[in-house]
This record gives sequence, structure tokens and C-alpha cells, in this order.
Amino acid sequence: MSSPAESTTGGPSEPTPRPRVVLLGAGGHARVVLASIRRENRLAVIGFLDADPSRSGEHLDDTTIIGSDERLADLSSRVDGFVCAIGGANSNAARRSAFERATSAGLTAYAVIDPTAVVADKAELETGLYIAAGAVVQPGATLGENVIVNTRGIVEHDARVAAHAHVCPGAIVLGAASIGEGAFIGAGAVVLPAVRIGAGAVVGAGAVVTRDVPDDITVAGVPAQVIGKVLGRA
Repeated sequence: MSSPAESTTGGPSEPTPRPRVVLLGAGGHARVVLASIRRENRLAVIGFLDADPSRSGEHLDDTTIIGSDERLADLSSRVDGFVCAIGGANSNAARRSAFERATSAGLTAYAVIDPTAVVADKAELETGLYIAAGAVVQPGATLGENVIVNTRGIVEHDARVAAHAHVCPGAIVLGAASIGEGAFIGAGAVVLPAVRIGAGAVVGAGAVVTRDVPDDITVAGVPAQVIGKVLGRA
């Protein structure tokens, strides 16, 4: 019997090729995602795409910005897929738009889960999401496509985070809470058990949300209070 390191013909076996992906976005969040990909060692990054064509040829952490989003169709036959690496301050519109353009161009969305994250085997995860270093996702939690659970973010048991939402660093979504599509939960915020955050809503950094928040509303403070309306959500 051959050893795991050898083929049946007696020579060393060929390593399984890693899927080739392009990263959408070339900002600070993209650097964080790239670091997780390198730790995970599952995907091969061929470069970044950035919305600004003038950045083509620049390097970010030893990886090249190979063009703008206009190259998506051209790359569809040359890569296995993409990772959405766009963060965003108080808005998920740009990330959602880039994700949808890439999937419309025929590219497959890949998820990235940092090896230091703790993800329960009974959690339900959709495609294209990112779970960052030190994050925790507990049993029964559901994460939609293109969701971010950022550094040390926590999604507790039976909570639901819908597509394109962002749980920022240190934010906590407690048991059975519901985060609507495209919602933004600011750094260090806490959403109490069974509270519903509406689609497109924004929860300010450090807020403690004790009651439901309607769609497209911004809240902040302890306890969180309405401070405005989100305009121009995609």
C-alpha cells in the first residue's frame, strides 16, 4: 500500500491545486481578508480588482491590483471564482453591488473563514461570506451570502444574519436576534436576544439595541435610539 505522500505508481503524489480567485476591493478590509486567506491556505489569489482604474499595477501586501471591476467578464474564464473583500463604513451598498456584478459575470463566490475563528458545525453558512480572526458563530446561527462577521464579532445561537449584512469588529448579536439584509452593526455594538434589526438599518458603534429597529433606520447610543434614516440604499 502506498503512503499518503505517494501515488500508486510509487512517486510523490501531485498536490491538489488550490482554486484561483480574484479579490474584489483593494482597501484596508481587503488586506484583512488576504491575511485570512494566507492563514487558511486554501485559495490562490491572483490579484485584486479595484473600482478605481488608476490603481491598476499597484501592489498591496505583495499582491498586484490587476485592474478595475470592468475586468470581471474577461476573468471569468481564467479564474475559479472571487472573494468579496470590500468592507465599508456604515454602508454595505458597494460590497453588495460588487458581489452581484461578479456573480452576474459567471464567477463563483468563495467563502473565507479565518482558522482562528470558532464556527459551530450546526451553524448554517451561505456562499461568499467572510468570518474574520477570532470571530465566533454558535450552533443554530444562520449567515447569508456575502455576510461579514468581522474581527472578534460574535453571532450567538439561533441568530440570523441576512445576506450582505456586516457585523463589525467586536459586535455581538445575541441569541435568536435577526439582522436584516444589508444591515450594518457597528463596532462593539450589542443586539439583545430576539431583537430584529431591519434591512439596510445601521447600528452605531457601541450601541446597545434593546428593541426592534425598522428597515433603513439608523440608531445609536445606550440604549439605542433612532437618530436618522438611511438614504439611497441599493
